[in-house]
Amino acid sequence: MTTEPDQQTLGWRPEANNAYIVTPDGTIVTRDLSTDILHGITRAAVLQCASDLQLRVEERPFTVDEARCAAEPFPPPRPG
Repeated sequence: MTTEPDQQTLGWRPEANNAYIVTPDGTIVTRDLSTDILHGITRAAVLQCASDLQLRVEERPFTVDEARCAAEPFPPPRPG
């Protein structure tokens, strides 16, 4: 049995890699950079804005349960 979470239990889908949630304590959670997601302008802008406002950010996968309990979930913008 593996201890690694799989896509079924993680709060992300391949087409929504840069999704964010805001936890009940105000922490912004988004996936950490890897070769699995684009290092895009929107992501950099959101993280820079959070830093400028001195908001807490955690870069890690989040679970579906965390997304359901989030104070605010927000997906990445869709192109087009």
